[in-house]
Amino acid sequence: VPCDALLIQGAAVTNEASLTGESTPQMKEAVVADGAAGKEALDIVSAHRMHTLYSGTTLMQHSTPPEDVVKRYNLQDGGCICYCLRTGFASSQGQLVRMIEYSSEQVMSDAKETLALLLLLLVFALMA
Repeated sequence: VPCDALLIQGAAVTNEASLTGESTPQMKEAVVADGAAGKEALDIVSAHRMHTLYSGTTLMQHSTPPEDVVKRYNLQDGGCICYCLRTGFASSQGQLVRMIEYSSEQVMSDAKETLALLLLLLVFALMA
């Protein structure tokens, strides 16, 4: 998926392992825009997460929207209809890349803790 996109019509199964590390595929459904649900604010981080396709994920399967939607929008491949929300460094994958690329925090280990752990391992090794 090249961008963060809101799924408007259709359904999809995505593999989000590149972002979350979770190996289980995620089912994504079209957002409901009718009635009171259509008036609530879009929250792709929590409330509308199941309606959002994230950049960097793999689309494993999609379902075709109803026939009238396919004809109305002239969908050649019968794919889902999505609305692009974010691209580039603003997308989920872009934020992850930026965090890795520009992180300046150094990982420091305490020498005393390391020595204590090594001594503990030595004790177990000698006991075995």
